[in-house]
Amino acid sequence: QFPAMIDDWRSKWSLMSDTDATFPFGFVQLSVWNDETENKTCGNSSATCTKAGIVRYGQTGNYGYVPNPKMKNVFMATAIDLGDPTSPWNSDIHPRYKQQ
Repeated sequence: QFPAMIDDWRSKWSLMSDTDATFPFGFVQLSVWNDETENKTCGNSSATCTKAGIVRYGQTGNYGYVPNPKMKNVFMATAIDLGDPTSPWNSDIHPRYKQQ
């Protein structure tokens, strides 16, 4: 479904402008955080990231990488960190100890 959305956006943008129909498309693969389901922060040793992995895999059109035959001229940046589940600021997405 993510590849179809990218194709749809490319099509619409190229119809309404001088944008090439195969323009480069990038997305950021973010980590999960503050979630009480199985998608807990991967840095929490009691958490499993199985479902988060399924979503991330789906973002690549079920290839596990981009570009691929379904997602040509697409690039991905990953922004996954250990998290900080014991943060005193209740925000585990930005760890206090970056050097770890």
